[in-house]
Amino acid sequence: MFSLKGLFTFALLLVSVYADCPNVKDSDITPCVCLTNQIRCEGPSVTNDVLAKVLATIDKSRSDYQKEFDGLELYNTKVTKVTTEIFGKLVLKTFAKFNSNPISSVSLGNFPDLVYLDLVNNNLSKTVDSNLFLGLKSLRFVNLGGNDIEDFPRDTFAQSDNLQRIVLSGNKIKRLESDEFSSEYHNNIELTEVDLSNNALTLLPNNIFWPLRRPLSINLAHNKLATGLEVDALSFGEDAIQYEPIRLILSDNGFKDENLLATTFAHIVRQKLSVALDLSDNGVTKLTDKVFQDLLRANRRTTVTLNGNPIKCADCANKWIPGDIAANKVRANQIQLTKCTDDAKRTLTQYTAADYKDCK
Repeated sequence: MFSLKGLFTFALLLVSVYADCPNVKDSDITPCVCLTNQIRCEGPSVTNDVLAKVLATIDKSRSDYQKEFDGLELYNTKVTKVTTEIFGKLVLKTFAKFNSNPISSVSLGNFPDLVYLDLVNNNLSKTVDSNLFLGLKSLRFVNLGGNDIEDFPRDTFAQSDNLQRIVLSGNKIKRLESDEFSSEYHNNIELTEVDLSNNALTLLPNNIFWPLRRPLSINLAHNKLATGLEVDALSFGEDAIQYEPIRLILSDNGFKDENLLATTFAHIVRQKLSVALDLSDNGVTKLTDKVFQDLLRANRRTTVTLNGNPIKCADCANKWIPGDIAANKVRANQIQLTKCTDDAKRTLTQYTAADYKDCK
């Protein structure tokens, strides 16, 4: 057992090892601060030279067993470039969070244990540097939202076998390759969430999500995909595993009735996958059986949200709905629609067969 003296000595050792920045005064690294075992720099006075000087000061002050630190945060600085060279012998172990800076170049490949990389609202160029993720095999979360990205080199994520979530929203991405999210071993076991919302996508290639073995959420909202879904674009691998419905968000893409075909969700139907399909804020006016009936019947956990569309409840194309609900082939709550354009008093699933008696 430890004596009181031994416990006290051990406690002092812990304090010395895990102190914020041992042997460094706050004034030595201004305008940055040490928070536990991480460094935070904020404000326009932080430039490339200032950041390099701060890291060199911390590096010099730490003994060999103190070279590892958890993370670096940069907020609203004037830093334009971050490379492993400026860290000296310091090792970044867990995260790099660089938000709202003019950063156009990042290279952190010497930190293979890095788990979290957040580069939201920076100045990453039209084409992402193909070496951005090189060597970062432990990455689980990547956020590149709010940049100027238009294109990705092939195999950008090829070595990122542990990625769980990729956020690419708020860029200017126009096109993607069919193997964009393939890892080195093709099927990415870990990747579950991909956010491509608020981009300029006009085409979604065949089998782009095929490598995802455990898909949870695919956000394609606010793009221009109405005429750009290839036949096999919404397909998943035969070994796909799911414990809950896949959130498939296609809201505000300009879809009209003629853009949604029997083949659009054919792979999902064939595999009997459950999806939470969001088609809100498009131009859909009716739920044709060739598109929606098989989708809703294939898996009773599947839901379709259609709020913000000019749906006409009384359209004869919807006549299959009350019959399927009455026969318990489709549940009423599988169709989410707050109101129709031609009936403010009832929702679509409250219509009965009698409402379509004049339909052929």
